[in-house]
Amino acid sequence: MKKSLLSCVLYLMSCVCFSQECHISEDGQSIVKQSDTIFRLSNFKDLKVKKIDSFTFDGEGSRIMFAVETATDTWGGTSAEYYVYSIAGNWLDRVSEYGKQQSPAFSPNGRMVAFVRNNNLFIRKFDYGTEVAVTEDGGDSILNGLPDWNTKHYFPRTEYFAWSADGKMLAFLRFDQSEVRDFCIDDVADFDDTVFDADDFYPKKRCYKYSTAGSAVAKVSLMVYDVQYRSVHQLDVSAEEEFYIPRFAWLTSGQLAVVTLNRSQNRLNVQVINPKSNVSKNILKEDFTLDTPLDMDNISQMTFAENDFSYSGNVYSYMGILKKHQKPATDSLAKNNLIKPLDFDSCSVYPAVLLQDTSLLSFFIENNYIVLLEQKLPAMPDTTTAQTLIRAAHRLAALPYIDSTRIIIAGSGIGATSALLAMSQGDNIFSAGIVINPITDWRFYNALYAERYLHRPQENIDEYSLHSPLEQAKNLQGKVFIAHNTGNEDIYVQNSFVYARRLTLLGKPFEMQMYPNMPKEVVDRDLRVRILNFLERK
Repeated sequence: MKKSLLSCVLYLMSCVCFSQECHISEDGQSIVKQSDTIFRLSNFKDLKVKKIDSFTFDGEGSRIMFAVETATDTWGGTSAEYYVYSIAGNWLDRVSEYGKQQSPAFSPNGRMVAFVRNNNLFIRKFDYGTEVAVTEDGGDSILNGLPDWNTKHYFPRTEYFAWSADGKMLAFLRFDQSEVRDFCIDDVADFDDTVFDADDFYPKKRCYKYSTAGSAVAKVSLMVYDVQYRSVHQLDVSAEEEFYIPRFAWLTSGQLAVVTLNRSQNRLNVQVINPKSNVSKNILKEDFTLDTPLDMDNISQMTFAENDFSYSGNVYSYMGILKKHQKPATDSLAKNNLIKPLDFDSCSVYPAVLLQDTSLLSFFIENNYIVLLEQKLPAMPDTTTAQTLIRAAHRLAALPYIDSTRIIIAGSGIGATSALLAMSQGDNIFSAGIVINPITDWRFYNALYAERYLHRPQENIDEYSLHSPLEQAKNLQGKVFIAHNTGNEDIYVQNSFVYARRLTLLGKPFEMQMYPNMPKEVVDRDLRVRILNFLERK
């Protein structure tokens, strides 16, 4: 009997795999490891599931949680129906029967799953077949265990909820965005012109909580739920009036390490907190200036141990911003950044483009442009970037095979912002500019990102004006082509609309192309045609 049981256990261990070692079969019906089938849908006759979308294992590799009927929301979040299968027990259970779940996570022993639904946290206890509500206040303004827009987009690798090592506690972030204003996008869609419906002729508004620079941001709290006593309490994590939590993690001692940043993100604290007594101890505090901006990659690389932590590099690192009064570095035209047509002839003369991302690289190469790819410029508000681009353009113009009257500049997002500033500060070196989804004033942009480098406009309005293409539009030289995706929820279309209005009032020439809710492949194809026509007309 013992030998038989041991053989069974060894067989199961040989079949157990973790997510990176297993895969879903081509027909979506099974989870397999090499030639062994770990789980098959057809083994459960009453299970009305068409296919498995994704899966994960618990910490011991003995239970599988898989998703079906996965749906993606407007902002890229996913929800699905999740099931848990026990390899040893050969049982299957549904995580919840009350609606789709988001971000489910096994407890360390695999006997529970925490998940989010309708911005509330729940725990499914498989031993008892029960579902327990951790929070009940979730809604449009309160988010439990899921991030607000700012945190999701600009704090990488944030754990929004996490189990303690013994599975007795669940820590989670709570975001109160009740004071954050709505940003609304008018969605445009086709309608059936054979049937009259008055609603079709009014824009469909898609609204979301979005903090622009200087406006109210979500208030974040670190909460702890005690599984045994079913109680929730808030931890004291910061003395700042407004702050962010880019990281938190459980330590092996059962305490929590918490990283906090003040709103301007120039003051960082790391605390260790006892989740039961709420007693905390500071283990790191750093204050820095705008000349040494926050490097989020280093925060994401922090490794926490029982009573200490380590991280790679400096939390704040010099990212290429030239300090005030420092002599600008000498520009160079690196050979690997200067891209010439395949049939390049040094005796011919070519138009040139300063390109700040690769999205239009093939387009310009195919149309016989010399391309100077400038991808090492700071991806942030920076007064030196425009002058760097201008100097690079003059060096291009000095090359014998460059047509100095046909040097253009192109970019998207922050690259488009830099292009507009360069066209406003240059001495007619650029004959034209191509800007896609530009940020035309940092006061329109996301608070977390803009304030990281410029603080709040209320405190630093001169710097915002210095970095604003809108403020400098009166000095724009050359003709500009502006394209914008009206459904862009990060760089809202008002950036281009307000800039176009300013150019119109100033009598500055420009062309504009709007893309209302169009698929990306359609936009890319159409944009190339329109840019080519623009360059031929100008």
